Amino acid sequence: MTTVSFKGVDRQETVKKQRPVNLDLTTISMPATARASILHRVTGVAMFFALIFVIWVWAVSLSSPEGFQAVKDVMTGFIAKFIKNYATEPRMNNQSCDTVNIVPARRKIGNTRISVSGLYPFKKDSAVAFESTLERDFLIRLEVDPNVLVVESQPFTIEYFDNGQKRVYTPDYLVTYKHDDFLPFIAPKLVEVKPTDELQLNLHLWKARYRAAMRVCKEEGWKFHIAHEGRIRDQLWSNAMFLRKYRKKRQRKTGS
Repeated sequence: MTTVSFKGVDRQETVKKQRPVNLDLTTISMPATARASILHRVTGVAMFFALIFVIWVWAVSLSSPEGFQAVKDVMTGFIAKFIKNYATEPRMNNQSCDTVNIVPARRKIGNTRISVSGLYPFKKDSAVAFESTLERDFLIRLEVDPNVLVVESQPFTIEYFDNGQKRVYTPDYLVTYKHDDFLPFIAPKLVEVKPTDELQLNLHLWKARYRAAMRVCKEEGWKFHIAHEGRIRDQLWSNAMFLRKYRKKRQRKTGS
C-alpha cells in the first residue's frame, strides 16, 4: 500500500509494480551502442588471452633450439592454418577461380622492339630474363638482398576459368629465399611486375588472374606480390644502382 496526496487530501491506493517474469532475452532489441559495448568486452577478453599466448611464444622460442622448433610446430599446425586461411585472409568470392592448374610456362621472353628485354647476370650465378626496364630494375633491387637464393623468370603458367572461359596467366618471377636453422623462414614470393599506369587502367580486367595466382600461392605456402615503380625504385634501388656503377668501374680498371 502506498499513500498518494492530491491537494492536501491523503488517500491510499494499491500501486501494482509491473515486473518481468521469465524474461526472454531473444525478444529484446538492443541498440547499436549496446551491441558495440558487448563486443568491446568480448574482444578485450580475447586480446587478454592472446597476449598471454604471445608472451609464451616469445619466451619459449628464445629459450632453446628445441623451444623454437616447438613454437614453429604450433604456428604451422591446424589451428594456425585455420586462423590464417579463414580469419585473416580475404575470401575469394569469385567462384571462377576455384579451380586452377599449374602447367609449364608457355611464354618465352625474346627481343622486342617496343620494350627493353634481355638477360640480367643475377649475382653472377645465373642469367635471369627480363622484358622491360622495370623488370630489370626489380632484379637490380633484388640482387642486393642477401636472403635471396634463386630468382626464376616466368616459372610456370596458371590455367584458370573466368566467367566460364578457360584462360592462362604466366607470372613474371618466382623468388626463393635462403633458409636454415639460424635464419627466420621467408616464404617464396610469386611476383608480378607492372607499371602503375597499367595497373590503374587494367586492374579490373586482371583481378581474375591475380585471384588465381593468390590461390596457387595459398596452396603452396607462398606469397603473391605485385611490384610497381613505387615498390621497386626506392632508396634501396638507388643504392643498388650506385653500387652497380661502382662495380662496373672497378671491372674496367681490372680488365685494363
